[in-house]
Amino acid sequence: MIPVSLFAQSKTLTGLVTAGNNVPVQGATISVKNSSQAAASDVNGKFTLSVPENAVLIISAVGYKTQTINILR
Repeated sequence: MIPVSLFAQSKTLTGLVTAGNNVPVQGATISVKNSSQAAASDVNGKFTLSVPENAVLIISAVGYKTQTINILR
């Protein structure tokens, strides 16, 4: 599972979760490490999440390896 694109604006992060073959992953959980903040990807793999500076995202979905992504702003 690979986030194809992430766009940070103010404190809102918008992204797309896709599988290795660029197919959107529906229902992936995107959470901020050490926080209760989380979102789920929609049918098109898109998500929006409010994050603090230098957040670490944990992306997980059934059938895929969990990924950890550092967000630097």
